Amino acid sequence: MRHALLNLFLALTPGAFALGATQGGADAVHSRAASPFVSVEGHEFRLYGRGFHYAGWNTYYLMQYAADPALRSYVVEVLDEAAALGLSVLRTWAFNDGAAQWNALQIAPGVYQEYVFRGLDYVLDQARRRGLKVVLALVNNWDDYGGMNQYVAWSQTATSHDQFYTDALCRQWYTDHAAAVAERVNTFNGVAYADDPTILGWDLANEARCASDVSGAVLQEWTATMAAHLKAVAPLQLVTTGSEGFYGPTDAASNPRSWMSSQGVDFVANHLSVGIDFASVHTWPDPWGLGLSETIQWVGDHASDAELRIGKPVVFEEFGVLEPIAIRNLYFYAIYDEIYSAAASGGAAAGSHFWHLIHDDYAPFDDGFGVLIPAHASTAALIATEAARMRALP
Repeated sequence: MRHALLNLFLALTPGAFALGATQGGADAVHSRAASPFVSVEGHEFRLYGRGFHYAGWNTYYLMQYAADPALRSYVVEVLDEAAALGLSVLRTWAFNDGAAQWNALQIAPGVYQEYVFRGLDYVLDQARRRGLKVVLALVNNWDDYGGMNQYVAWSQTATSHDQFYTDALCRQWYTDHAAAVAERVNTFNGVAYADDPTILGWDLANEARCASDVSGAVLQEWTATMAAHLKAVAPLQLVTTGSEGFYGPTDAASNPRSWMSSQGVDFVANHLSVGIDFASVHTWPDPWGLGLSETIQWVGDHASDAELRIGKPVVFEEFGVLEPIAIRNLYFYAIYDEIYSAAASGGAAAGSHFWHLIHDDYAPFDDGFGVLIPAHASTAALIATEAARMRALP
């Protein structure tokens, strides 16, 4: 389904992005130039030997809708709208844990509903057909779609959320899930997920927190261990944390709110982990109570720290603003401008994903952050402009 407004943006639709892979030596340079996989060189993503920058988006529910063939038109609607806006990378969930969930993927540890996995197959195949890339998140910090607390509920040896990171059963089930997804063979095109260049990379978790360990040691160990596991089962693709990007106790002053340093997250240390290929940041002005200047400072600080302290690309994986649209547009414009400026100056800002593009019939279930097309035409124009200028960076 295409809306009339989107025809205005068809000229901005991206071609089939194919992204580079390995590094080192003449053979590696040739391989990087020829490979369709994303690679990292210094603090840049690479595409056929050139820097790759993008604007992307979140639509978290696509697997669940695609699991029902009667609902796949909604998936097509979102993907067509995103492609027409010039967006390049989708971020979505590769989890839905617990038998009580609608169209659950994993109804018990290691027990998957095939029809739901076929829904994820469909999303990836349709993204591939449009030249889009995808970032897949593997578990949720929050209870939506089951999350870490579902793993804890399954375990006979864990009783609290933060034991997800240390409980032997939870850790085993998580690594099993990561392997099951990576080794999945797409029923629409016959390609294993780990061999599919459509997948730009993996989020270890969506917004992992471990408030019981303010030092950050627990989450740091989990991040390093699970990143190594992902690199082993999907070596061709990139790995990031999926983190909100809070600074740890040693950098507490860099947080705009004091509670952020007590969540067990350490933006710099977490992303210095060897198996982490790029940094992740989320930006939520409304729930965090940030004004515009604080929001832009947050974005700018993370872009600078990714470049100078971490030495890896940074992706602003989530940012969302509640209506009214005029206020949302003000924040979108400022956030996009900060990201673009950092990227254009040769910095580490590699991409962004606004929260979130939803299909028209999803509007009654919107969390207040949804971008609807054509209803939010002015926001769509801002998004299309950012997508075009990020793609145009040399």
